[in-house]
Amino acid sequence: MQRRPPASVLGWLDAQASEALWITSITLFEVRFGLAAMDDGRRKSELQRAFEALIEQDLAHRIVVFDGLAADRAAGLAAERKLQSRPVDIRDTFIAGIALAHGASLATRIVARCSAAFGEALSVSALRVRTPTASASLI
Repeated sequence: MQRRPPASVLGWLDAQASEALWITSITLFEVRFGLAAMDDGRRKSELQRAFEALIEQDLAHRIVVFDGLAADRAAGLAAERKLQSRPVDIRDTFIAGIALAHGASLATRIVARCSAAFGEALSVSALRVRTPTASASLI
């Protein structure tokens, strides 16, 4: 997590309808783990405050969870990758499973890695997404 995201990311986010943006429970874990593992200090405190503001104010607690359907989709993706002898990070697979379960596309800054892993099964783009209900984005 950065103190100030790149202008391109902020511009993309500003162009989206706020109700169309969601975060996955896996991403929530990843960020909170990263913050908790930081040394105590001003930077950690600033980043924690900024992240909690993002969750509460910007996303209004729109968190899509890794449920049974997402687990089914993720298991299929993981098995397919294993059969191809091309395993993928399990957290990325869980996030892809959530997106597939909700008919969402995935917005990410690691487009090449996610496209290579899930490109045929999932719409992966540089911070573009649809919602778990209608047309949303998972970030």
